[in-house]
This record gives sequence, C-alpha cells and structure tokens, in this order.
Amino acid sequence: MQSRQGSGVFVRDSTLDAPFRIDPGVVDSARSVIQVVELRRALEAETTALAAQRRTKTQLTEIQRALKQIDRDVRAGKDGVEADMAFHRSIAQATANPHFLALMDFVAKFLRGAMQITRGYEATREELSQQVTEEHRAIVDAIARQDPASASVAARHHLEMATLRLGSADQDYWSAAGQRHARQLAVVAGASATPAQQK
Repeated sequence: MQSRQGSGVFVRDSTLDAPFRIDPGVVDSARSVIQVVELRRALEAETTALAAQRRTKTQLTEIQRALKQIDRDVRAGKDGVEADMAFHRSIAQATANPHFLALMDFVAKFLRGAMQITRGYEATREELSQQVTEEHRAIVDAIARQDPASASVAARHHLEMATLRLGSADQDYWSAAGQRHARQLAVVAGASATPAQQK
C-alpha cells in the first residue's frame, strides 16, 4: 500500500521494485547458455539498428577499433572475450540512448560467461572463428553505411549462428569446458542476487 497526501491510499505495484535478474538455478546447462545468447539476440538486433542510424564518425571509429582489437587479441593467443564485449558495448554507446548502454552493462556479467563458452567453442575450429570474423565485419559495414535494417539483420544473424554453433558442440565439449563456464555463469548470477533473492 502507498499513501499519497490529499489523494488517499493506493495499492502499490510491487513489480516495479523487482529488479531484472537471471536465476542462478537456470544458468548451468547448454540450454540455459543458449537462452542467454537468445537474450543477446533480442537486445543487440535493436541496439545495432539504432547505432547504424545515429552513430557519429567518432563512434564509428571506436567500433572499428574495437573490432580490430578482437583480431589482435586472438592472434596473441587470448580468448578475445574482453575485446568482444568492448565491441558490442561500443555499438550500444552509439545508440545515443543511455538505457541501452546501462542494460548492456548490467547484463554484461551474464553475457561474458556465455561469450566465453561461445568463443571457446568457436576457437576449436578455424572455420568457426572465420565465420565469427565475417559476421562482425558485416555488422560494422552496415553501421558504417548507416543502414539500420541491414545492421539489425547482421546482428541477428551473428547471434543465430552463435546459437547454431553452440548447438553443434559435441558432448565432450559440454562435459568439459562448456560445463565449467556454465557453472561460472551460475556463480555470477548468484552473486548478483540480493540477499532476499538468495534465500
């Protein structure tokens, strides 16, 4: 209940106080990791379209720089996750909508865990890594052309392909690296919950 002076007492919508969260009990399997990738697909298809429509020259340069950093990190033997996160964050920055950037930052801890799994599997085969590189370039090319429709399609295609690549991972991968990263994702999700939510 909520009292407003001069207006009376109203039933308060408790859902307004409920923060978005990912239940730590559902981020410990291949299926749940794919669900996080699906969340990214919905978010980034719109984010990328707006970035294409609104980006400045400076922001385009930053997106291009972030893309090159992924390649540099991979060539240096790193997993490229932090550079990949910076790439997608630079796109969110270019939307000129602070809520997209705030949402990206909020879910970054979950996306990072899922990205470790996707990039880890993609690194096991050269053709998969090449697919990812080409998909990223298609996104940047559409943003450079300021083509929102193509940018959205490219982002959606990238994450649909990530889902397919994960789905094609064999049982050995999931029983080793995939499950290890999925458990890390569960730990992150649990740490983000409030004390009341953790009970």
